[in-house]
Amino acid sequence: MKKTVSIRVAWYGLITFLVILPVLTIFPFIWAKAHSILLKNALLAKYQYTHKLESAMRSELERLLTLLENKSDPIAYTLQKDRDKELLETLLKVIILREKAVQTLLIVSPEGKILTGADRHSALQGNMLKSQILRASMPKTFDDDIAKITTPVKWKNFIGTTFRHNGLTGFYISVPIDSKNSPSNILLAVIDVRKFWNKIKPAVPTDNTTTYLIDSNGVLLASPDSSIFKKGDSLTDLKIVSKFVSGEKFLDSETYTGLSGEPVFGIVLKATYLGWGIVSEVEESLLMAPIRNLLLGVTVICLLVVIIIGWAGFWFTRKMLSSITVLSDSFHRASIGDYSRTGTVSSVTEINQLVTGFNNMVEYIQERERELSRSEQKIKAIITSVGEGIISINAAGVITFVNHELCKIFGYKEDELLRQNVEILMPKNFREAHGRAMNRHLKTGKTNILGKKLELEGLHKDGTSFPIEIKIEKTFIESGSFFFTAAIENISKRKKAEETVEKSKNSLMKAQQIASLGSWDWNIEKSSLAWSDEVYRIFGLEPQKLEATYEAFRSFIHFDDRDKVTQAIEEALNKKEDYSIEHRIVLKDGTEKIVHEQGEVTFNDSGVPVMMFGTVQDITGRKAAEKELRRLSTAIEQSAETIVITDKEGIVEYVNPAFEKLTGYSGEEALGNTPNILKSGKHDNAFYEELWQTIKAGKVWTGNFFNKKKDGTLFEESATISPVFGSDGEIVNFVAAKRDITREWMLQKAREYFTIVTSHELNTPLTHLQLVKTLLRGFAQKYADDKELGDITIAMEKSYDELSKIVETTAMLAMLSSPQKEQSFSTVYLRMETDAVIDKIRSAVEEEKRDVAIMSDIESIPIGVEIRGKQDMVSEAIKNILSNAVKYTPDKGRVFINGYCENENAVIMIEDEGIGIPEEKSDDVFEPYYSLENVALHSTGKYKFKGGGMGLGLTISKMIVDYHGGGISILSREGAGTRVTITFPLKKKTG
Repeated sequence: MKKTVSIRVAWYGLITFLVILPVLTIFPFIWAKAHSILLKNALLAKYQYTHKLESAMRSELERLLTLLENKSDPIAYTLQKDRDKELLETLLKVIILREKAVQTLLIVSPEGKILTGADRHSALQGNMLKSQILRASMPKTFDDDIAKITTPVKWKNFIGTTFRHNGLTGFYISVPIDSKNSPSNILLAVIDVRKFWNKIKPAVPTDNTTTYLIDSNGVLLASPDSSIFKKGDSLTDLKIVSKFVSGEKFLDSETYTGLSGEPVFGIVLKATYLGWGIVSEVEESLLMAPIRNLLLGVTVICLLVVIIIGWAGFWFTRKMLSSITVLSDSFHRASIGDYSRTGTVSSVTEINQLVTGFNNMVEYIQERERELSRSEQKIKAIITSVGEGIISINAAGVITFVNHELCKIFGYKEDELLRQNVEILMPKNFREAHGRAMNRHLKTGKTNILGKKLELEGLHKDGTSFPIEIKIEKTFIESGSFFFTAAIENISKRKKAEETVEKSKNSLMKAQQIASLGSWDWNIEKSSLAWSDEVYRIFGLEPQKLEATYEAFRSFIHFDDRDKVTQAIEEALNKKEDYSIEHRIVLKDGTEKIVHEQGEVTFNDSGVPVMMFGTVQDITGRKAAEKELRRLSTAIEQSAETIVITDKEGIVEYVNPAFEKLTGYSGEEALGNTPNILKSGKHDNAFYEELWQTIKAGKVWTGNFFNKKKDGTLFEESATISPVFGSDGEIVNFVAAKRDITREWMLQKAREYFTIVTSHELNTPLTHLQLVKTLLRGFAQKYADDKELGDITIAMEKSYDELSKIVETTAMLAMLSSPQKEQSFSTVYLRMETDAVIDKIRSAVEEEKRDVAIMSDIESIPIGVEIRGKQDMVSEAIKNILSNAVKYTPDKGRVFINGYCENENAVIMIEDEGIGIPEEKSDDVFEPYYSLENVALHSTGKYKFKGGGMGLGLTISKMIVDYHGGGISILSREGAGTRVTITFPLKKKTG
């Protein structure tokens, strides 16, 4: 027997539990959680303060770098021109006086030699120090650090190398001083760590935080004035510093003995660029005191609230339970048949109402029991006679009633079903779901099946399943319990008929959808029209969403075809014959289709048309295929290339007229033979075996043939042979498309021979001219007063340069025309080559006194980016395109050079504001010797507007880029400038 407990004990126990539970569990948990959150928030504020310090340090470093970089150009200019030394000295003094953290400024050569400079002491006196004095004043580690300090020679800034010397703790910053004709020098600044730190720290105010600075070895660089440690002391005995030095993560929730000697919480951040540690400490007592006070106050308040609630609960429960106990005894007596009234009186209104309700209830129970007995007899008689199966079950799922019809449906007798679980009438696969649904309903009272007709499966006594239709109702009885009643009908015959109809309907709809063929019927008498779903789809509509009318149909007909369709329908009605017509329709989105319509009319006994049935089929695809087939057939027949189609065994099934014209064989002679009739004997058996292995494997073969015509003449063909697959995936045919390249091959050989010979033969007179040029230059220097001799020398040098350029270009063309030999490639630093070309073109533009600005932005290509190729060729390609952009840009215009890396390619984009290229000429610019203007009208200057040239610049550039496996494209519009994009594949990294 299940143990029970009195309501008094239960309530007092519950209230006690609810009072004690928060005190023992919830309050400690909340206290710990709140303590953790408050501590994290407090530490987060310290972290944010430290992070702001780090950001301020990074910003100050970047500002110093920018300052030095901005001063590098005037310094470079002064060093290059070797003048205005006073200006250089003044500039260095101004920088030192302006920036208190800068202790010393030096200009250092790439070898580490100090060229000139100043320190703060000399700047305050207005003097510049000699290099030997400056070098003597530098720390002993200066020579060891030269390799790092001179990093900017490689176009990289340098920050770091902390040192201590003569009481100064400092670090170096160096930036490149660019020069066009010699390696870069370096502008080196020595930064005083103390002044650098004192400038940063006041920018980030705090209250009770101690902040100090350490280097990567844990040595103190800067600290508060009150610290017992001095600058230069090692702090590795501090836990936070030792973990920073070893690279371990320090938990900010840990406490340790800090700089002040007291327990502290600490935050350490690594400074960007310098690698120093910024340490912020706050004493544990200062951080934890507010948190403890806050938590203590909250705890006291919560305990008071719990005590008050507990006392009120005990008082109210005691008041309530005295009356409820008496009422409970009265209900117990009623449950065993004692319906005597109760005289309980309570001060609680609801309990008095319960007493009154109880007394009224017991007065009517006996009368209702008699009424119920009579009603049960009547209902049983009615249920027994209905045509549906009726079944009742209780809340446990046990069958309490069945009628005769239900026994007939399931094949049981009445006594075989009563007191059985209802699952006896369910297939096994339904029982688990029924059990879950029943349990859920008993627990929650929720269900979605009551009062609805459902189609389920029933289980016959013989073990067969069959479809049933069931409607379930729930009935409550006086005792508070309930039972379920269900009406069940065997729908096997109906389901079979529905399945047959649905299957036929689905088959018809599927067939219509596959064939894109819709059906319609038009009731002429009632003026009603019905479309199948496929008709809606053909007209671009959602099925059955629009009312089908003749007017709606007519609105879709192409305007030019409406009269034709109307006439066809009228003739069908008047002449009593079927009609068939093709016409166009236009959908709502403007799409045009071609449909084929057929209609059949039915008439009544008086010969009046009453119905019209028909179909509409979308034949747009078929019409397009027919048109495409005609177009392809015409293209093949008229193609200048020979087309040969064979079966999978190689027997010729078709040749086009071009084949007959080229080979001399007629179509009749070729059909039924194999392509062997063209064999020249120039290829061995291995050549043909490799070809057949390729195409029989389902791949495309591409190559050249030496074949023989009918008259014995040899010719060369470029061929592509492709397999054709059938619907089963097997090869059914081979198609060969071939082009006669005999003349092209001969011209290519002649061109290569001419280029090589020309390049070789021109070298001899060029050598002689170089000797003459040298002699003339000597005479011109000797007789400097002879202006005519000087002019002859200049003319001679220009002629030599032009001829040398022609020879170089010819030699490069010869190399580019030969097969690519990647083994001769080396590493090319694209950024450096591009910078060099830009500097050279800028110098040439200045010499020609052109007013064209060259804007460079190639910093997105890193200095160290490498490609594989020939350095001189890469430079030549970029130079040719950039010089073209300058030549075709009028004065006051601009040329932009951008560079970046994308995927596995380096990209150089050159864009000008020039005259542009007409659209009809855009495909010709890569042709040799092509020029947009009349060559005779070109300017004499190479970089002047529309300046002269050989007409080979873009041709050679394209050949060079192709030679390196890259790509080149042109986007231009007349009068709106030109953009040329070059891509080179990046060097693949190994290892």
